[in-house]
This record gives sequence, C-alpha cells and structure tokens, in this order.
Amino acid sequence: EASLGKFVIVGAAVAGLLIETNLTLTPISLDRFLGLHIVAYAALFFTLMLGRSRNLFPNVPLKILTIAFAAWSLISIIVNENSRGQQLFGVFGRNTGLLAYVALLILMINIASIKSKALGPLVSKSLIFVGLLSTGYGLIQFLGIDPIPWTGTEGQITGLMGNTNFQSSLLGITSTATLCILLAQKNT
Repeated sequence: EASLGKFVIVGAAVAGLLIETNLTLTPISLDRFLGLHIVAYAALFFTLMLGRSRNLFPNVPLKILTIAFAAWSLISIIVNENSRGQQLFGVFGRNTGLLAYVALLILMINIASIKSKALGPLVSKSLIFVGLLSTGYGLIQFLGIDPIPWTGTEGQITGLMGNTNFQSSLLGITSTATLCILLAQKNT
C-alpha cells in the first residue's frame, strides 16, 4: 500500500515536470498528458492486481462525488456542441478534457484509499521539490539565459508550467506546503 502511494505521488510529480519542447505547444501537451495517463493507469492496474479494489472508495461522500462527477461529465459531453476532440482532450494547449480528468480522478481515488500516514510528508516534499525546480527554472528565465527556445512566452516567467498563471498557482501551493512543514518542525 505504501509503495503504491509513493509511486502515485512521485509519478504525478514527475508527470508534471515533463517537458518536450517540440510537443509542449501542441493542442494537448502530449508529454504531460501521456505522463499523467501512464501513472494513473499503472496505479489503477496495481491496485486491481493487489486486490485492493474493495477499498477504492474509503467513504461514502467520495463515492457520491465521484459518481456525480462522472455523470456530469457524460452529460456535458452529450449536450455540449464543441467538437468531440476538444471535449476529450481540452482546449488548445491545456489538458482540461475528459481524458485528463478521468486520469486525475483515478489518482485521487488511489490516494484517498491509502491509509499510510507516512504519505503526508511525501506529498509535501514532492510539492516542494517540484516548486523548487520550477522556481529555479523561472529564475533562469528571469535572468534571460533560458536554454529552451519557447514560442509565444518571450519575456515571461513561466517556470516549468508553461504559463505564468500556472506557475504562480504552483508557487502558492508550494509556499503553503513549505509553511506547513516549517511550522510542524517548529512545534516538535
């Protein structure tokens, strides 16, 4: 159980860091899309192979929200007039389609079903690690020595997220995780 949790947490962090300059500006950000799906479906496979499928929904509210989310997503696809490709993959350059949400839902259910208390610090440390890498890369961009020839982001600090808004969101989450760890260490 703890090994599966570590795989999911570290795998999700690595998937978020994947960058391939020739694919990043494609309509579906193929690098992160594939990384996310590989981690999610591998986690689902191992969960089913380990016989943990009975514990996938540890509480009723999670089960209800998951079913409601799936139902709403299907209704949205049926009544929405956008192209099926956009509904499945998301708008240009973003992984906000149904396939990405299903993979994220699988990761959420796997993490929620793990009862190991040792995973909390690993989540925080993974967030901090990803945040530090992205911040370091943002500093390289700020100094004007970015080795990757991005298109359409000249003069912007996007870090590893490819978008200034996503970078600032990551830094906010990372700052919160860092503060929690620092306060926990101070109280012990």
